[in-house]
Amino acid sequence: MLYVAAHPDDENTRLLGYLANEKKFRTGYLSLTRGDGGQNLIGKEQGEPLGLIRTQELLAARRTDGAEQFFHKS
Repeated sequence: MLYVAAHPDDENTRLLGYLANEKKFRTGYLSLTRGDGGQNLIGKEQGEPLGLIRTQELLAARRTDGAEQFFHKS
């Protein structure tokens, strides 16, 4: 199952975890952006540095929920 969304924080981690761990489906999340164009309310990072932080957050979330992480190449 491939879950596709525009931004790094648009995924449904509970659904991804359910499909990957309970249903045993090969499950992935495709984020169309890395979040470098978003807002940052807790730090000063913007642009590419923010995208790097969000990328690491996505990879950590996939280690937790068991799904694979994919990124759109632009």
